[in-house]
Amino acid sequence: MALRMARPWKDPKSGVWHLRQRIPQDLIHLKGQIVTLPIADRFASVKLGEVAQASLRTRDPREAKERHAIADAALRRFWDSRRNGPSRLSHQQAAAQAGTLYTAFADTLERNPGSPERWALEHRTRSRIR
Repeated sequence: MALRMARPWKDPKSGVWHLRQRIPQDLIHLKGQIVTLPIADRFASVKLGEVAQASLRTRDPREAKERHAIADAALRRFWDSRRNGPSRLSHQQAAAQAGTLYTAFADTLERNPGSPERWALEHRTRSRIR
């Protein structure tokens, strides 16, 4: 029996394309968890049931195929990460991740620093963590 390639599924009622993928049998215990997938220029949170299903937010088959490939790859990485568990990072890798996070945080706040109340809350939160 030949295996079919993963491809988008078209909702017969709405005409909108979806990603639909059955949860692998060895990961069925993840049922009920939420996974976040990249769809177009945003992210979609998907609650895992018997299948993982997310709207690709398009009726265009060509666009659906591109979006499906990206979301499907992310979902496969999610399955792999659950099978393999967390990986250990070297100090250099951890510093690189911290730098990426800092840059994203700083860029966002540079454009819109937010209210004084937000910063007061941030300060209180960080004070409790230490």
